[in-house]
Amino acid sequence: MPQFQSPTAVPPKTPKRVVMLTFDGASSLDTVGPVDVLAGAQMAFQTRDPVYTVELVTVDGGLVRTTPAGLTRISHGGTV
Repeated sequence: MPQFQSPTAVPPKTPKRVVMLTFDGASSLDTVGPVDVLAGAQMAFQTRDPVYTVELVTVDGGLVRTTPAGLTRISHGGTV
């Protein structure tokens, strides 16, 4: 019976850019959760180099308050 060989995963040469839009009243889990998952790619690839760069943006470039924790987020990417 032939053996199945899975391809070896190789991290990208340069980090992939991800821009996430958030807004007033967004769930804190919906805002922070995806960032945490993307950060986990470094562990999956077993590398110290970033696999993704994540920019958290708002419609007007200002602060937003998430629910239910009431975290205040600052837009680092300017406006969309």
